[in-house]
Amino acid sequence: AYSPDGHTLASGGNDGVIRLWDVATGTLKNALLEHTGGRHSVRSVAFSPDGHTLASGNSGQEIRLWDVAIGTLLHTLIGHTGPVESVIFSPNSYTLASGSWDGTILLWDVALPTPELPEDLTGDGIVNIQDLVLVASRFGQVGEANLADVNGDGVVNIQDLVLVAGAFGEEYLDLE
Repeated sequence: AYSPDGHTLASGGNDGVIRLWDVATGTLKNALLEHTGGRHSVRSVAFSPDGHTLASGNSGQEIRLWDVAIGTLLHTLIGHTGPVESVIFSPNSYTLASGSWDGTILLWDVALPTPELPEDLTGDGIVNIQDLVLVASRFGQVGEANLADVNGDGVVNIQDLVLVAGAFGEEYLDLE
């Protein structure tokens, strides 16, 4: 699958590894390894329309959502009873459709929730180095609805880095 900007190509295969390639140079940019273990092959990959998220479906009946910029697993979706053969995002990135050998098409609400700590960009309950890396990897990006734009001013800049660094180590504990 090509990224929306055409600069990255994502591939997956029987080894369970998703590889992100630089289209211009043909070099490997990153390898996403959560499908490894020799049990499940990657059957399908798709970029979200904004290019920030990659969805992958595997032979183990799972769909995984990845942060493309830092190569981390965001979420695993489970619901099919057969290998997931196709995944595709809606134009607004809020819905993912998946098709499986089990004969079903499932629609998933994949809009990432607003974290309890605005500086916790990965949503793991703690502000840590992953959140800083996310802001740094998107430094200079402009536009609305950018997760790394912590202060919401339309640009990922030093102010966003300072906000995340200032909250470093803070945790959100959901006691429900």
